[in-house]
Amino acid sequence: MSHIARTSRTRQQLQGIFSDALPAGSEPRDLDGSPAAFFNGHLFARMRRDAIVVRLGEADRKRLLQVPGATVFEVIKGRPMTEYVVLPDDIVDDARALAEWFARGHAYVGTLELQTTASTPRAAASARATPTIRLEKTKV
Repeated sequence: MSHIARTSRTRQQLQGIFSDALPAGSEPRDLDGSPAAFFNGHLFARMRRDAIVVRLGEADRKRLLQVPGATVFEVIKGRPMTEYVVLPDDIVDDARALAEWFARGHAYVGTLELQTTASTPRAAASARATPTIRLEKTKV
């Protein structure tokens, strides 16, 4: 399953398309060197290589996967991220359609519990860790 775009767009053009379609209230961030968008502490849209990916609720995901060219996102081949769908070029090239799917992803993650940075297991363990106290030697 390839996530390579079929149309010829430069990466900068795709980044502009991505940024222009983000709904108000989105928190743009960098994720693995590519643009991503968060809301309520949750990722809802990202670029991965030359593809745009959106996170959706079950009903919207089923609807989008009926569109030719839409596929379940696999960050590693054979390891699908089932809530994430790679948008087909027809949607990426249509600013209104892209903005609509981003809005659906934004709305979906807005229904999820607020996620703080300590919500991930690694961050939570780090937050619980006792701070290290360093005693400085003083000359007497």
